[in-house]
Amino acid sequence: MMAGRGASPARSQRRSREGEGNDRVEQPDVSVVIATRDRPQHLAASVASVLASPADFELMVVDQSETSATEQALAALAPDPRLRYRKSEQRGLSRARNDGISMTRAPLVAFTDDDCRPGPAWLQQLRATFAEVPEAALVFGRVIPPEDDPEPGYVSMFGPAERLVPDWRPRPH
Repeated sequence: MMAGRGASPARSQRRSREGEGNDRVEQPDVSVVIATRDRPQHLAASVASVLASPADFELMVVDQSETSATEQALAALAPDPRLRYRKSEQRGLSRARNDGISMTRAPLVAFTDDDCRPGPAWLQQLRATFAEVPEAALVFGRVIPPEDDPEPGYVSMFGPAERLVPDWRPRPH
């Protein structure tokens, strides 16, 4: 999971005026982007966990799947005004994320994977981190694998050794 400063206020206002996408949510503080391809069961759980957050946000799902199974898996969540869905024929994670970014209206953009289940305080913690370190342009979060992860140990081995701060300098060896 990661987040970065993204949409400019001018771009966000332009989108709202032009009526692009889902205008059911007023100007959100955070936009979340999830890219997916042919993993409907994982995605539905991920989207549900993001939507469980009480934060002010919008959620963009960019679906590069071959079938309509992913869209069908999200049908029960579709009435939530924070959720926006886009089917994309383009392939590749970078393309999907860029497509998702193009739909955002918030000044802060967060990404998570379709098999992640962020906790309910995830977005509030991201906001707090950016407020605490206004010079930060990008923040990564710790990922804890779900119990049903078929390859335990892979994700849990990843983690930053220390937190970098704006005045960070390399240490002498």
